[in-house]
Amino acid sequence: MKRNPDLYNIHKKDRCAVCDGDWPMLDVDHVKTFASGGTDEAYNCMTLCRFCHIQKGTIGTVSMSKKYPRYHNWLIENGWEFVMGKWLHN
Repeated sequence: MKRNPDLYNIHKKDRCAVCDGDWPMLDVDHVKTFASGGTDEAYNCMTLCRFCHIQKGTIGTVSMSKKYPRYHNWLIENGWEFVMGKWLHN
């Protein structure tokens, strides 16, 4: 699958979805990584500050959703379900 660089700018917001910070270094993170078959669709792209992005990369989506209610809520609001220990998009 080919990446769409324009979608990155479309999905990027001005605040971190986890900590609500408006830090200068904000990234668009893929819930399901692009390497694992994730897409650049809105349901799979969330804006994270650099700290939250690194932390999510270190502890993973499941642990992030347990630790941070805002992350968990974002997943639910964007059509993700927690099924048999994994987050899946319906």
